[in-house]
Amino acid sequence: MKKIKPAIIILIIIPIIIFSSHSYLKNVTSAMSETLNSAQMLAQSGDINGAVKMVDKFNNQWDKYKGVIATFIKHNELDIVNLSAAKLKPLIKNDSKGDFLAECESLKVQLHHIWETEKFSVDNIL
Repeated sequence: MKKIKPAIIILIIIPIIIFSSHSYLKNVTSAMSETLNSAQMLAQSGDINGAVKMVDKFNNQWDKYKGVIATFIKHNELDIVNLSAAKLKPLIKNDSKGDFLAECESLKVQLHHIWETEKFSVDNIL
């Protein structure tokens, strides 16, 4: 009986951690995608200073969350986001709006891909 209690506790804790991590990952990637959406809308409307602020906000979010995200996903996925994120500020400051908007879209797709590869689904299990 002494050996069964710790096993039961572990079996209860593991799913809680898994579900919590998936919820966290979904919330974080959604928040960062929304920030990128705001940056895109500001850039399209011609508010370059506002877009730069949103890029700074995205970079702060990414710096804050990437350490935790690294525990869930492969590091090559992080590298792709790091490279794209590093391009945003120079693109918008150099008035390359088209490239900026394309890079924002690329980042949103990558963030969505991170979530898709980690969520519970039959495709991810098989």
